[in-house]
Formats: sequence, C-alpha cells, structure tokens
Amino acid sequence: IAANYYRQVLYDATRDFDAIGQFATAPLVFVAYPAVKAGSLKQLIELAKQQNSPLTYASGGEGGINHVPMEMFKSITGARLLHVPYKGAGPALTALLAGESRVMIATLGSSVSYIQAGRLKALALAGAKRSALLPSLQTATESGVGGMLLRTGTGCWLRTARRGRLLKSSIRNWRLQLLPTTCARVLPRWALSP
Repeated sequence: IAANYYRQVLYDATRDFDAIGQFATAPLVFVAYPAVKAGSLKQLIELAKQQNSPLTYASGGEGGINHVPMEMFKSITGARLLHVPYKGAGPALTALLAGESRVMIATLGSSVSYIQAGRLKALALAGAKRSALLPSLQTATESGVGGMLLRTGTGCWLRTARRGRLLKSSIRNWRLQLLPTTCARVLPRWALSP
C-alpha cells in the first residue's frame, strides 16, 4: 500500500526484500462503541445513511489497515462515515473505547477481549469464514456486504542482499520447525490462523 499511497517511499518492497514465508493471518472485525444504535453491519449501513452528519470511524492513520478497508466499505455500501485518523491503531482503539469515534475496523486479536467484556460491539467479520473466538458473529458477506474479504498477514522478509545460503536455510528452518509446532499451538490464542 505504501508505494501507492505515500509520495516518497525509500524502498521497493518487491525489489529490496525476499519473502521467507507467511506464518499467520488475522481477520478484521467491524466494531462499534456500545451506544451506537446498530447491532449488525446491515443496521450500521442504514444508520450511517440516515444520520444528518456522518458517523466517525477511527483508524491508525491514513493508508493503514484500519483506514483503507473502511474506505472500501464506504464505497461498496454508500455509508456516510467520517475518517478520524490517530497516531496508531492502539490510540484509535482507545478513542473508540472512550466514545470519541463511533466505529472502527480492527484486528480481531486487538478487540476480542473488549467485545467479550461488552466494551465494544462486534458487527461483522471482514473475512471468508466465522471465527472460533466469536462463532455467532456473521461475516460481512453473510450480512449482505460482498467484497469485504480482508485480513492481515504476518510473515518474515529478508533484505535481498542476504540471499543465498542464509535464505535457503531460513526457509527450510521456517517450514520444518516454526510453522508446524509453535504457530499451530500458539497463534489461535491471539485470534491468528497459521
């Protein structure tokens, strides 16, 4: 995203780095401040279209994982939402918890404890399937909003200058040791899928 969004990026992700592999993905979830009069994604769309002023949504900054998907959502649904950027996803989530903003799209791992405690309302997952952590929560597609199959990915990259034996050794160790054992056991606790 950075290369297409920012004027000056000091690296080329496809030229300067080699991918070792992805070890986890995490679904994104539409969350709302509890006072928002919407219990589903469909109700949020209706509310955002009926309001005299747009509902505010928090993000961790322009071009980030909380911003671009919400702009996609606005484009797909016609919902009237106003972007309120913060200096990171943590401050954006804090602002949502305080009621400064009304909605947000966040990673499930960062918001699931607040959802379970009733401090946030989960409206829908922006993924292909439901989560075992919130099995009754519909996906955006099930809620009638197609095109919102979004997730974050976490992986390992090496600077291109370090190719050769190190890269081959890293890939072999990655696939044989880390992925099958540690990732499969630990990642689901953090709402991540290996």
